[in-house]
Amino acid sequence: MGKKWCCAREFQNSIDESVHRTLKDESERCGWDAEFIEKNRTYIHDSGGYTFYKGLERNVTSLKGILQGLDGIWIEEGESLTEETLRVLTASLRLTALQATSYLKGEITLEELAIPEIWISMNRKSRENAVAKKYLERAEPTLERCGFYEDDTIMVMQANYNDLPETWWLGSGLEQERADDYENLSRAEYNHKWLGHYLEEVENSLIPPEWFDACIDAAQVLGIVPTGAKIMALDPSDTGRDNTGYSIREGIHFYDFGEFVGENGNIDLQDALRKARQERVDLFVWDGDGLGALIRDDVDRGLNGIKCEARMYRGSESPDDPDMPYEGKWAEGDKTNKQMFANKRAQYYTKLAERMWLTFKAVKMKAYIDPDEIISIAGDMPLLNKLRSEVCRIPKKHNNAGKIQLMSKDEMWRKHKIVSPNIADCFAMAMEIPEISYGTSETIINFDSWWE
Repeated sequence: MGKKWCCAREFQNSIDESVHRTLKDESERCGWDAEFIEKNRTYIHDSGGYTFYKGLERNVTSLKGILQGLDGIWIEEGESLTEETLRVLTASLRLTALQATSYLKGEITLEELAIPEIWISMNRKSRENAVAKKYLERAEPTLERCGFYEDDTIMVMQANYNDLPETWWLGSGLEQERADDYENLSRAEYNHKWLGHYLEEVENSLIPPEWFDACIDAAQVLGIVPTGAKIMALDPSDTGRDNTGYSIREGIHFYDFGEFVGENGNIDLQDALRKARQERVDLFVWDGDGLGALIRDDVDRGLNGIKCEARMYRGSESPDDPDMPYEGKWAEGDKTNKQMFANKRAQYYTKLAERMWLTFKAVKMKAYIDPDEIISIAGDMPLLNKLRSEVCRIPKKHNNAGKIQLMSKDEMWRKHKIVSPNIADCFAMAMEIPEISYGTSETIINFDSWWE
């Protein structure tokens, strides 16, 4: 009794956007409403305890004084929390000096010392969100098995509609909506809304998560020993919101990808060229839109003396082979590449999407697909979740000419707060093929595994 709690959201402009109405309704339902009064935007209990409401993003530094001495903070829609808010929040919610002194003097025991708590209620969104990276990533394997996780720092509980008592659920009137969503939403949208899964795609995304997941260790699943040319792609950082991304594939298999995080772009480039030499790549391709257009001489010097073709990729250019017929998954009639794609970026992401679709057919639908047409992604890479989030959140946009076009990086940031998908861009760029392959195009297949 007498507890003091803050009820917060990352974005909250008025008390109407808070959980105040929920607290009132629940106190009435439980018969406690006579014990509470409303006063000055707070909800006060007879014991002296109270709640108040706070939007976090407007002035996050103000939390340092507000939260000290509280018993806890409850944050709704925690999937919207930023890393900065979470950093300030966890450092600001603490005991008062008086409480700490009383404990150190032995006046109260540890059991009597009420350590402040942070309660976050949320539906998963992206694995790259602050709460997911700081807390949920470590809990996911256990949550998948039993819906509960606990360590010395956090406790995580997962609850969905099917965890409610059946009478509660049927009484809510939502079963008809759930059944309709099951028939009409994508699996990713349904699983996010009703089962609390991460939403790894945005509206009109080109590549759904199920295609991506089918590519994880696909070569091993299908019994393929990947061989072929080695292609390394690099996306130099030039926005201030991203790192320098890279990827390396041998034949169909992306066995290495990640980010360089040096002090500046020049150090990242030198690290990338050093890796290209170590891996003896046959083609080094980099993004030439933006600052990448200025590094041609550095690339040539860095690869001097090895058999490696260097090629600048510019996604803003017209599609490759503009007059050739397009024969991929989204073919309509006898359209050419220049009739199908707004630019090279759309064309190459579509190539990536098509190969992921074929991989999905081979892995999940047991269809026979030419093994040189699929994509395999190493499942043990540290940034696999980041890659999934990037690849599955590349939105298409309306094009007045009816061509396939993708949102620009600036549009993705303005409309969805999606930072530059630097590793995903490297996967698209790696669809380039060397003019002359110094490796072998042979692919070794274990047919017993392929047909299982």
